[in-house]
Amino acid sequence: MLTFAQAVKVEGTVKDATGNSIPGVTVMVKGTKKGVATNDLGRFSISAEKTDVLIFSFTGFTTKEETVGPRTTIDVTLLENVSTLNDVVVVGYGTQKKRDVTGAISSISAKTIEEKQPISIFDAIQGAAPGVRVMSNSGAPGEEQDITIRGLSTLSDGGVRPLYIVDGVTMDNINAINPKDIQSIEILKDAASTAIYGSRSANGVIIVTTKRGDEGKPRIDVGFLRTYSKLSNRVPQANRLERQMFDRRGNIGLDPKPDDSTSFARNADNDYQKLMTQTAVRNQVDVGISGGTKALNFYNSLQYLDEQGIIINSYAKRFTLRSNVDYRPGKRLSMATRLSFSYQDRNNINEGNVIRQALQRPPGMALYLPDGSYIYNNGGRRNPLAEAFLRKDISKIYKGVLYQAFDFKLANPLSLHADVSADVELTRRSTFNSKLLDTNNPQVSSGSDNTAVPVRTQGNVYLNFQRKFKDVHSLTAMAGMNFEKNNQDEANIAGRYYVTESVETLNAAGQLTLTDIYTTGTVNSLVGFYGRLAYDYKGRYLVNATVRRDGSSRFGTDMRWGNFPSVSVGWRFSDEPLLNISKNSILTDGKIRASWGITGNQAIGNFDAVQQFVFGQYYYNGVSGVRTNDRLGNSNLQWEETAQSDIGIDLTFLNGRIVFVADYYVKNTSDLLYDAPLPLEAGYPGKARTNAGSIQNKGIELGITLYPINTKNFSWMTSFNWTQIRNKITRLPGGDYVDGIWYVGEGKEAGNFYGYKYQGIYEYDQSNAYTEDYRTRLIPQFQRDAQGNVIIQKNMQPILTGYKTPDGKSYTGDVKQLTTNGFVSKGGDVIWQNVPDAKGELNGNIGNEDRQIIGYGQPRWSLGWSNSLSYKRFQLSFSLYGNFGNSIYNENRRNLASFSNSNTTPEPHFIRNMWKYPGQITDSYLGGDKTADNFRRGNSQFLESGSFVRLQTARIVYGLPQHLLRRLHMQQLSLSVYGNNLLTWTDYTGFDPEVSQRSVLKPGEDPGKYPRRREVGMGLNVTF
Repeated sequence: MLTFAQAVKVEGTVKDATGNSIPGVTVMVKGTKKGVATNDLGRFSISAEKTDVLIFSFTGFTTKEETVGPRTTIDVTLLENVSTLNDVVVVGYGTQKKRDVTGAISSISAKTIEEKQPISIFDAIQGAAPGVRVMSNSGAPGEEQDITIRGLSTLSDGGVRPLYIVDGVTMDNINAINPKDIQSIEILKDAASTAIYGSRSANGVIIVTTKRGDEGKPRIDVGFLRTYSKLSNRVPQANRLERQMFDRRGNIGLDPKPDDSTSFARNADNDYQKLMTQTAVRNQVDVGISGGTKALNFYNSLQYLDEQGIIINSYAKRFTLRSNVDYRPGKRLSMATRLSFSYQDRNNINEGNVIRQALQRPPGMALYLPDGSYIYNNGGRRNPLAEAFLRKDISKIYKGVLYQAFDFKLANPLSLHADVSADVELTRRSTFNSKLLDTNNPQVSSGSDNTAVPVRTQGNVYLNFQRKFKDVHSLTAMAGMNFEKNNQDEANIAGRYYVTESVETLNAAGQLTLTDIYTTGTVNSLVGFYGRLAYDYKGRYLVNATVRRDGSSRFGTDMRWGNFPSVSVGWRFSDEPLLNISKNSILTDGKIRASWGITGNQAIGNFDAVQQFVFGQYYYNGVSGVRTNDRLGNSNLQWEETAQSDIGIDLTFLNGRIVFVADYYVKNTSDLLYDAPLPLEAGYPGKARTNAGSIQNKGIELGITLYPINTKNFSWMTSFNWTQIRNKITRLPGGDYVDGIWYVGEGKEAGNFYGYKYQGIYEYDQSNAYTEDYRTRLIPQFQRDAQGNVIIQKNMQPILTGYKTPDGKSYTGDVKQLTTNGFVSKGGDVIWQNVPDAKGELNGNIGNEDRQIIGYGQPRWSLGWSNSLSYKRFQLSFSLYGNFGNSIYNENRRNLASFSNSNTTPEPHFIRNMWKYPGQITDSYLGGDKTADNFRRGNSQFLESGSFVRLQTARIVYGLPQHLLRRLHMQQLSLSVYGNNLLTWTDYTGFDPEVSQRSVLKPGEDPGKYPRRREVGMGLNVTF
């Protein structure tokens, strides 16, 4: 008897490990073409027989098979696919599978970005990739941060930034991008990856790809975040009693009349850090709508960010809008439109008049008169509260970017891509300074209004060829061209003597400041031709080569063109039959790669190659004249070039459970674009841009990602990266020189601190005693009483009986004393290290010849560690990062103890420990005495370790169960608790060890910048 299998209706729901439904999952009957996709609620229905096997697959998740059997309901949980080998990464003018990449590229996913809850894209990148360092110049809201990739390979401060590419559009600034819009960030680090961008890629390339809509019903995402921030770290600051101790340092006892209600210099006890800071609130609202069909996909988003700063009256507001549309009208044509708009409104606090004045001002000085009005200036000290509220500096930035691309599929295997874009920005900065803040007589109100309109237009056209031969040979080729033009117009107007301070616009100014009224215009252009050729054999042997030829208007007529080639190779040894590596072995994939290439830098002024002229403000016989600019033009300017070699290894174990990446690189930059000082005989008091010298960077980068646990209910992902960087100036025409407290020298690292080495404090006048050759400091011997105490006479001097050497022997030779600034150092003065001259001899004076390299301003190595844990509906993520090996010059701390003004107050440690009497053992010099210049700028006493480890972010998320979501007609709802900058481990005594690294030759100084915040908050995210 014949029997026939009977098909039944099988239904079910597909969810992820957290219990959220997954729409769009493909459900196929194994061995057939019969299949369906899950709907928006993750549900499916399919006809199948009992013997059939259903295959569930979805991008980013592991494929799962289920035998039907007697079941009519099958609910499936898909686990996230931890292997990233088949992920697609964005490269220059194209994409590649991660397993086929032969360059050094780091990727940051949307999930990683979301877990950090970043305000800006810089927060998302910080600590997430090896070889990439993000440092903030200030903790002010809306402040742009600095990114360096593989160290500083130029001497020009303007040339250290990487090239930013956002959806194919070159940008100078990415501060206005909404991090929630980002799908992925690719960081191109080696020359093989970046050379195709030619003249602007010497410092690496950061490619940002924003989100697209997925096929299916429209998806609506709504999010709200509210956080509260406080000052993360207080610096030591004296109170009124400690200030009295400082004022009475030469007397016995404190001031007998410390209180005087009529003296505004000592009738208060202010905690300035408490007064100038506030609990800052951040409100953030996000709305996104996305979806699509087979022919059309769309993604639209809005974000409003209202962020208060922790310093009173500081704030930053941002509004962003994005619309991404992809349209495929036919099989051969597709179009992509990217439209973004942003608006930023920011109040820039004057750090010198608010923060540094608050740190310097005596705590006893009153801030208000009895009637509640401000005391604006008192004893040379400004009122930091009045400065914060009455001195205004408002920046408003409007920015719009439009990008349109077309892709044509020509005769197989050719395709053509063409795109054009425009980036238009309007920046308006207006200032107003109340006359009440003016220290001149008569007092004058003043203001200014500056408007700048930079416009960038650019386009690309390139042809792609891609073909596979006999299933073993793959060949890809691309050739194209790029053009770019940058225009900027600027207008400035300024005025004084405002008729009324109720109107802060310049129509109220009684007098215009003619020297500050001007308009300017500037332009530069770039054209490039580029190509790429890639070949692989069975995915085992990989070769990539690129070349680019750029022409820039910034260089001299005969020097405008530069060539930038690169080549990279890869060997997937895990596929090598000779090595007999089993597919079931621990090693899933192993690849060795090597690359070499040349990249360029053109970050100079638009007209540095030509002689410029100044006119309009110079007169002869009443007629306006023209004169040459202070800077000398140089028509021989040419490209700065960086040749970089890289060797790396990529290892994947246990099907992606462990991924290890390592790179070693050497970067040699030649023909450095350098601002060279000119001799007076040249007739130009300024500088000239020239190609001079070379610099080398070497580094090691390590990264490892592990999935120690990945089960249905619990998963844990941890990622660690480590970077070591060393640089060296290999050639410096014109010789070594000193710039302030930094030393610039051939064979030395860039960013060396240069100054006097602090070795302690002389206990007695007689402690300044040395042997005849100044090599050994002698130990003075004094008359003592029966208890062994040194006897001090009425003249406050001990009775000297002789000297001994450090080994205890009596010394009978001539005793020499060191002088500083022509004065013999005495008790309470600093002991400076006496440096021998070229002959090895020491002299008796501490002067410029005793300065030496005392520290290094750039971090030597960095690390990042991120973790993501998931248990049922709970998710925990946290990340740490740190920098090590650098020094910070605490200029604020030195300035407080420099007695530059009688009303500058040192820190409590100095006041309590400053030298007061003979024999005192202390680390703080005599207070108030400027004779010996004990507080000289650049000395090592104020050079501190800049090493730190920071708990950057921590976030806990809870997702509502599916049955509750169905009742609420929602697809997802999650609640989160968030913290930022929660803990910092450091020995640095300033506000924060993350100080400015913007200067190549002069990094690491902290004059007292806007401090960083510690932030906690809660968020709500809903998906319909």
